[in-house]
Amino acid sequence: SSQRANSRIKHLKNPPPESTVIERRTIMIPIDAHGVDRPSLETLVGIARELDRGLLALVLENTRLRQVAQLPFTTEVVLAGAGERNLQPEDVGAESSGTRYIRQTLADLAKQSRVSVDFESAAGEMLDTTMLREGRSDIFLPQRQRLGALATRYAPHRVPRRSLGLVLDGSEDDASVVATACAVLSLNGAHDVYLLCADQPAPVHLDMLSRGNTRLCIRCNFKATADNICDLIRQPGYSVKVLPRSALANVPPEKLTPAIQAARGQILLVS
Repeated sequence: SSQRANSRIKHLKNPPPESTVIERRTIMIPIDAHGVDRPSLETLVGIARELDRGLLALVLENTRLRQVAQLPFTTEVVLAGAGERNLQPEDVGAESSGTRYIRQTLADLAKQSRVSVDFESAAGEMLDTTMLREGRSDIFLPQRQRLGALATRYAPHRVPRRSLGLVLDGSEDDASVVATACAVLSLNGAHDVYLLCADQPAPVHLDMLSRGNTRLCIRCNFKATADNICDLIRQPGYSVKVLPRSALANVPPEKLTPAIQAARGQILLVS
């Protein structure tokens, strides 16, 4: 027994080297004045559960929008009904009623799925605040809510085929991109998977993505240029797009920001 005790003491005095400690990454979601709908939050929580990740919600306050709201006679157009109402500074802040609803919904969904979630307040634009943040968090960008989407919500239409798009640029992020894509497949069973890669994909990645009745479409020789990445982000037809954060490193903000604003579907930036 004394030998075991000495062994435990020695272990405590000599902890494992720092390089062996595995950092548990989080998935970060920015919440701004555009809001986030419940299906997007459900997708986010489901992906976090599949990957055993925690969530970090950045509640953003747009300082320029608050300055506009402080001007006299400022109104906004309401998406539901396209009517006008007075715009007050408290309506666009981090503690607006819409933001409180999103926070509560996300907290409830995370609790039901046993996913940890933290909330932080920050000021600034969505991309600047998330992309420049230190650490290796993945970033979940929900689809922007639009007037047209609400207007056609109740119109009869055919249920579209779910589709997943992912980019493998040959970087060290490829394995994480594939793992995240598999989590999305486990969650919603996407029918079509579009794989855009710089070279022939690794067989192990193809095996991971080939499952059930999923149709796998591969495009090799994809060049992750700034224009190609922005075109992909804007392209409709994908329920979820999974991209390595490294592919966005050389995209100028003046191109990336409007592409993100025009994006259809949800975007996951993986590191």
